[in-house]
Amino acid sequence: MATLSVNVDDDVKRQSERLFKSMGLNLSTAVNVFLRKALQEGGMPFKLTAGVRGQWVDPQYVLSPQRAADGSAVLPVDWDDDEDAVYDALYS
Repeated sequence: MATLSVNVDDDVKRQSERLFKSMGLNLSTAVNVFLRKALQEGGMPFKLTAGVRGQWVDPQYVLSPQRAADGSAVLPVDWDDDEDAVYDALYS
């Protein structure tokens, strides 16, 4: 068995380990699954895309999802959804 050494951002590594642990995998097994799937596909096992060249997104308009203690999504106070009236009618 060969050893593979890669440089990864500390936070990405921690989050990945947590994710794969929740799936019953360790990081080494997850990387092996990725590499085997790439071989099976003959390339990257998912579509790689680039953003529109020259397009810049102002970070103030990007929603950073937040979770409550019970795991439910917490939306911004000013969240506006065109379908609000539909849901209000269904649940009132």
